[in-house]
Amino acid sequence: MASPAVHLTKDSAAHPNPTAEPEHPGDAPRFRGARSGLLRLWHWLMALSVTGLASTWLLRKTFLSYKGNAVLLQQKLLESGITLDDEKALALGRSLRAGMWQWHYYFGFTLAALLVLRLVVREPLPFRALKASSWEYRAAKVSQALFYAVICGMAVSGLSIYFKETLGLGKDLVGKLKEAHELVAWFIVVYAVAHLAGVIRAELLPFTRAGLGHDRQGSQAGGRLAVRWASFLEG
Repeated sequence: MASPAVHLTKDSAAHPNPTAEPEHPGDAPRFRGARSGLLRLWHWLMALSVTGLASTWLLRKTFLSYKGNAVLLQQKLLESGITLDDEKALALGRSLRAGMWQWHYYFGFTLAALLVLRLVVREPLPFRALKASSWEYRAAKVSQALFYAVICGMAVSGLSIYFKETLGLGKDLVGKLKEAHELVAWFIVVYAVAHLAGVIRAELLPFTRAGLGHDRQGSQAGGRLAVRWASFLEG
């Protein structure tokens, strides 16, 4: 029995149906291909800013801790017979990290500018791989809203601390802002790790399924699941 003829118009060939099932796992729609160039640039600049902020903050907390370096300076100088009082030691400890910490401010200002740009350019993130009625879609929207709320909180608290004298903020309020800023920073670190893990999984899952000898239907399911993971974690 002859198969029914399939007629493709010029428009249908040029614009395939985005909701159609992929023929092969490698044909699964790519999430990153659905975004505009501006949104891609914004995404990578934001990633660079967040990475820079997290890196400088972790350095401040570990290797370039001014209190830890102050104690180390006092110990090393004492071995040479030189006594350094606490106030001078702390001042030297702060000076050791001053150049690095200036980059924290640069990254912070960049992040704030990117947030303003995102509010001006109201381009929605493409969740086309998800059905609007699915739990993945709702989870993606909640994740997106939570991410922006946390990032805005980090930017506002950071700018408030930087301009504390201009704003006339009291010491107690600044202390609370620093605590909130640090709490948000830990959330960003955890979110970034989860985001990276999800992207890696989204990229590798279709290939690992195919490599394990799954049938064609299982490989197609793996490709669709990868797209959903990428869409969810991009929020």
